[in-house]
Amino acid sequence: MTINFNKNNDGLVPAVIQDAITKNVLMLGYMNEEAFNKTKDDLEDFHEKLSKSLSRFGEKAENTLQEAKLNGQTVYTGGDDFLGFVNIFHVFDVLKKLRQDFHEMVNDK
Repeated sequence: MTINFNKNNDGLVPAVIQDAITKNVLMLGYMNEEAFNKTKDDLEDFHEKLSKSLSRFGEKAENTLQEAKLNGQTVYTGGDDFLGFVNIFHVFDVLKKLRQDFHEMVNDK
């Protein structure tokens, strides 16, 4: 999709700000080409950093059971997903550790 910033004399185009979950329109604003490109670059940078953080978390989560010596087995890790077999007596310890790691490696970045 190509945006024609020269369509209006002022070089501005409408920008609708919308809640990602509810889809409610929060604001209608206007942006020029420079603001659009900066926003696009910032979103691409954010996506790249998030993807790297999620990948690092997946690698760490895979080793969590072995590090804790809880005799569990990782089946799958990907993004913010974790699937594994854990002894029922240790499940809350594992969940707490995974949540802590996710917070440190993804949310705090």
